Amino acid sequence: MIWPRIGVYKNLGGQYRFNRYEFNFSTANRRRISASSNIEFGTFYSGRRRDFTTTLNLRIRRGLSAALTTELNRIELKEGKFSTKVLRAGISTQFSPWISISNKIQYDSVSRILSWQSRFRWIVQPGNDIYFVVMNNWLDTGNQLAALNNDVALKVSYTRRF
Repeated sequence: MIWPRIGVYKNLGGQYRFNRYEFNFSTANRRRISASSNIEFGTFYSGRRRDFTTTLNLRIRRGLSAALTTELNRIELKEGKFSTKVLRAGISTQFSPWISISNKIQYDSVSRILSWQSRFRWIVQPGNDIYFVVMNNWLDTGNQLAALNNDVALKVSYTRRF
């Protein structure tokens, strides 16, 4: 099915209008193997933009899933042309309805940055969550990966009902 989108963005330089069309295809997520694809095209600033995204999902077993996504973007402006490619992979494990770990890795062809995020989530009770997140970024220099940053975060979410 094709979905037209028309929008107006306002910024300091004036208004930007675009017309974009989107075509989606997906199989049922409840299956062991599912897939989805998205094609989007239309106007973009002084030119045109085309995006193509496809995802393959695997439910390996109950509580264990993996996904692989590729995203290709082609932008053609009066000022120049360029393409971007983003590759994403993720593995999620759910030990119980309350405890899960997810790992995501991504590579971007323009910035040449490889990113990895690992997140532990514990739902102490609905509305009260604890997250422990580890994030790493590396720059692809061509012959090796150079560490950019390593971060660790702890987040506690508490909901008070009254």
